[in-house]
Amino acid sequence: MAAIGSINRFKSPQKLVSYFGLNPRVRQSGLGPARHGRISKAGRSHARVMLVEAAWAAAKAPGPLRAFFIWIRARRGHQIAAVAVARIRDRIAGVAIRAISASSEASRSW
Repeated sequence: MAAIGSINRFKSPQKLVSYFGLNPRVRQSGLGPARHGRISKAGRSHARVMLVEAAWAAAKAPGPLRAFFIWIRARRGHQIAAVAVARIRDRIAGVAIRAISASSEASRSW
């Protein structure tokens, strides 16, 4: 929460992922095909490091994120899989924080 501030600044979970620099770079010129590269690393580096560390912990615990990690690791490698899990966790956290803030605003209106 300290790194994000107000969740209402972000219109979608993808904008939150971009804020932390976990989104892949896209290179495209004209009507040609888009090429996706490494993560952009724009934004808060300390928060990005913490998200990737949390992703490593999620990859060790049983559950759907571990299954996703294993699936990506088989195709792309373990470091790319950890960043992919961090991206997924960030999107989930953004949606959860938005839902919590919306419910707390609704309770304040009473």
